[in-house]
Amino acid sequence: MKQFCLILFILMNSGVLFAVDYSIIDKQSLTVPANKRTNAEIAGFLTQNLSTPIEKIRAIFIWITHNISYDLDRMNAKITYFDQQELADDALQRRKGVCANYAALFDASCNSIGIRSYLVEGYVRQNGEPIYKSHAWNVVEIDKHYYFFDPTWAAGFMRNNEYVNEYRDNFFQIQPDEFIKTHMPLDPIWQCITNPISYNEFDINDFQKLNSKSNFNFSDSIKSLSKLKNIDKLERENKRITLCGGINNYVREEMANLSLQINNENLRIQSEKYNEVVNHVNKAVNDFNMYIQTRTRDNSFTPRNKQRFLELLTSARNETLAGKTISISVNNWNTDLKNQISQLKFTIDDMLNNINREISDIKNH
Repeated sequence: MKQFCLILFILMNSGVLFAVDYSIIDKQSLTVPANKRTNAEIAGFLTQNLSTPIEKIRAIFIWITHNISYDLDRMNAKITYFDQQELADDALQRRKGVCANYAALFDASCNSIGIRSYLVEGYVRQNGEPIYKSHAWNVVEIDKHYYFFDPTWAAGFMRNNEYVNEYRDNFFQIQPDEFIKTHMPLDPIWQCITNPISYNEFDINDFQKLNSKSNFNFSDSIKSLSKLKNIDKLERENKRITLCGGINNYVREEMANLSLQINNENLRIQSEKYNEVVNHVNKAVNDFNMYIQTRTRDNSFTPRNKQRFLELLTSARNETLAGKTISISVNNWNTDLKNQISQLKFTIDDMLNNINREISDIKNH
């Protein structure tokens, strides 16, 4: 779960990558049929007759920036959400939103047609000064290169404390070394440059590093994201933020939120392990109870009965041992979980003693 404190673009200048005539695509992308309701349906309709990735991205970008209005009532509100699709769906249903909605809708739409997009969180610079509030934008991979898009700032801007709903092309397909001058991502991999700017350097408008290269391989880090478990993603992000340096209060607060996410994710993982242990123990209990019931019905030690007794007891022991093995790997840093797993380990040991005693008894008959 993530909370956003959201800001809006104040009119300023920014350089685009290069001038391309998108007038035909722009005109065709202003509207879609009313029966196209999901982001996938809208993106599919907009791009069905387009061939190149950038043309498809342009069509999606134009539709979003001309059909989603900025929600001034939520401009400085803290918005709680559980996943990005929820934000995208909210924007489509209400036809308005804040930066998180714009970026999530753009991200979901691009990915739905096979174009790799990422939603990026961070803070920005306006009128030459850093604004320490969360903002969201997008990074898109096109032909093995990364470009930046900010549909929120492209859709309109504030002028004299009023919102102007006027499309600006300044934030479509921007090069990394230009975009970093106004947008500072929380995670330095999303600067998409080999010599990342520190938070302090961004804050004081120092971009001398852009003239030199380093060995920071942001591309490999980005590509590895899809292969990592969520806990590994969070921990690596936390490490990169720490190493970036020049941490300000905004970044410090976001790191606190990140630490909370890491703790929650660890608790989820350990809880899943605990539940897996419980599942094995319950299966062992069922097998052992079945053994008791079988002996109650017929306690004679015929070869057939002995085989059945041993099958049930062996199954119960195997399940118990499986649970014991997993229980050893459960991290006990959480007090409640520590108490629960301690009690469960006691139950497991007691069950193993009972099972082994019964197995020995049967084998001796």
